[in-house]
Amino acid sequence: MLGLMLPTWFLSMWISNTATTAMMIPIANAILVQLKEAKEEAETNGHLAIETGKSFLKCCGGTKSAGVRIKSVLRKEYDSLGPVNIGGYLAIIETSEEDELLKSYVAIIVPSKDYWIGGSDLATEGVFIWENTSATVNLPTSTLFQGWAQGHPGIDNQHCMMLGYQLDFKWNDATCDYPRDYVCEQN
Repeated sequence: MLGLMLPTWFLSMWISNTATTAMMIPIANAILVQLKEAKEEAETNGHLAIETGKSFLKCCGGTKSAGVRIKSVLRKEYDSLGPVNIGGYLAIIETSEEDELLKSYVAIIVPSKDYWIGGSDLATEGVFIWENTSATVNLPTSTLFQGWAQGHPGIDNQHCMMLGYQLDFKWNDATCDYPRDYVCEQN
């Protein structure tokens, strides 16, 4: 802002304010156009690329940019959209690096929301699988990577996995019938 104000002030000392304004409007317009194009490019091409080659998308069906979807949906609504229509699938978190990246990102975007991720035990109670690959989700008793919050998953009517903001975005099992934001993934 100061970069536009100082030249305008300087020019207005020698020419009329109207002429100075007429000279500065195209410059301000060009700057705004450049900012808009940079933002659109970031939304179209920007994503969180992880070393595994995954991209986590803000909005699997809209703008393809880093982060998470802003609109909350029920899991069954999400499932009805289908992976082809949304351009991806719910995120599968396979490494601690991916887990930390997503946690830090959603904590910045909207830190007071929960986010669906791609695991559930809808097929068999207590056996969580990553829905896109059918690979088993590691449980807290596993020596392999897992990101479950303490005391989770429980044996109850909570079948869908989420990153829970009240649990520092650790994995949590939750009822599938509650609208939440979600994190998508695209290879």
